[in-house]
Formats: sequence, C-alpha cells, structure tokens
Amino acid sequence: MRNFEKIVKDVAHLKWSTVVLEESFAEVEENVKLAVKQANSYIFGLADFPFRIRKGGKRVASASFAAPKGDIVEMWIENAGWYLKKITPPDGDLLDTDRKGKPQVYWVDYGDNGAVVHLWPAPDKEYNFMFRYVTDCKARDMSGNEKYNLENITDVVNLPDDPILEDCYMHCLYTKAMVYLIADDGDENYRPYQREFEEAYGNLLRLNGIRIAPRILF
Repeated sequence: MRNFEKIVKDVAHLKWSTVVLEESFAEVEENVKLAVKQANSYIFGLADFPFRIRKGGKRVASASFAAPKGDIVEMWIENAGWYLKKITPPDGDLLDTDRKGKPQVYWVDYGDNGAVVHLWPAPDKEYNFMFRYVTDCKARDMSGNEKYNLENITDVVNLPDDPILEDCYMHCLYTKAMVYLIADDGDENYRPYQREFEEAYGNLLRLNGIRIAPRILF
C-alpha cells in the first residue's frame, strides 16, 4: 500500500506538476500535502463505498453511548432477530425517558464531545448492541489504527489490501490533487486533469458496483 510520502512523490512527478521535492518529506511545501489530503477527503466521502462499511459492537446497560466514527447504517441487539428503528433527535425528545425495557429505537445527537447514540426505552439490563456503519476515517497508521486523514509520512489511505482497488483509487487521488494544486480553472492544464479525474472516478464507482448517475457534477 502506498504511504503518504509515496503519494506526494508520485504527484510531484505528474505531467505539468510544479512540485519541487526536497530531501526531507518535512520540507515539502504544505500546499502539496494539503492538496493530497484534500483530494483524499473529497473522494473518500463522495459515496458509501463498500470498503467504508465497518461492523462494530458495544455491550452497555445505559441509555446512551459514544457513537462509532461514522454514520450508523443499521443497529441490532445480538440474538434479538430484529433491527432497531432509527429516528430523528426531535422525535427522540418526545419520548418518555423514564421508561425502561428492551430498546426498540435509537437516534444520534451531536455535542461538544462528539456523536452520541441514544436508546429507547432505556435498557433494563446489559445488552450487546451490534451495528454497521460507514466509516469517516480516511487513513490508517503503521499499526493499522484508523485516522481521519493522512498525516504522518507512513500513513496509508484506509483501503483494503487490494492492488486493483488501490490503483483505481490512486488514479482518482493523483488527478484530483493536481486539480487542487493548479486551482485556476482558466489554466490550460486544469481541464485535462479534471476530465481525467471524472473518468477515473467513474471507474472507481464501477469497480465497487455503484451505479453511475446519468450526469455527475464535480
């Protein structure tokens, strides 16, 4: 898997790139690193790609717990045989918070300390809650820990170990990073990279089995 340093070097060697690589990665201009991070953030969040789906769980007896780092797609109680229904926070505000039992619904609120999952009715005992969620973590460190984005020299994009998927994703990443670096849509080199990115992104969607809309605007 290509790490942050390798990605920046690859972008530096693209046609019409104005990036000047120094001996030390730390000395590379911040706008280059930012363009790569910005491109990764943009592409990763464009669709609910299958490789973003994670499965997690938490054993709790309280009416709330810290949400995973992403959007919950579905949640269920282990061995219960049914999914909890997701409702909106305003609907949750109308429920009787004193009621206890086997939770039937949940909602997610956002506060100063991040996202919190609320359960109703409040658990009458400890349950093992399982959930699938679409991760927002766009990178991993050397130990495999998920991170919100590329930061350190050895960080990699949060993709499965699949060379075909990685190559397709990197084609999107490199071309979009160049679009951000050129910035001026009046520059003669801007449109070629933008068109190449659009074609690469279409290939990424097809590779992941995602239907392409009749018209996609970027």
